[in-house]
Amino acid sequence: MLRSQSRMDSTTAAATAAAAAAPAPVLLVTNDDGIDAPGLRFLVDRLVAAGRYRVLVCAPDTDKSGVSHCITWRPALRCKRVDIIGATAFGVSGISGKLFDGLVPDLVLSGINIGNNCGYHVIYSGTVAGAREAFLYGIPAIAMSYDCIMQLISLEFNEWSAAGARGLHGCP
Repeated sequence: MLRSQSRMDSTTAAATAAAAAAPAPVLLVTNDDGIDAPGLRFLVDRLVAAGRYRVLVCAPDTDKSGVSHCITWRPALRCKRVDIIGATAFGVSGISGKLFDGLVPDLVLSGINIGNNCGYHVIYSGTVAGAREAFLYGIPAIAMSYDCIMQLISLEFNEWSAAGARGLHGCP
């Protein structure tokens, strides 16, 4: 029994060491509500706090709700580095998925959108389109929306959203 226990311990130790040496999964967070939207900031903060992911953020520099799969060709696309602690983040003047040249995320998270995206709204939703564009490139994606009363969007949004975000890959 002691010999088999020793083998199990060494196997467990090897698996733990391999997991620790593996690069962190790359998550790309996007939305259509803008780089300063409370849902996006909340989601990014929670992912960074988990300490298990490399977090990239690419979102419009202003609210672009309802633009779905639009493209930007005129005027020229502008991007600006945005300070979000623990993440590499850019606010863009239009729509682009080319900012992280050569880096393919393991998962795209689009949202957390303020308001619901159900029924025919999924056709027009930029939040859903963010996930759908990733899917078109073979990248797993999730679109997230939170339906709440608009007058209460502030600190309460973060508190109410916490329960849902905790379930995402075991985030605290």
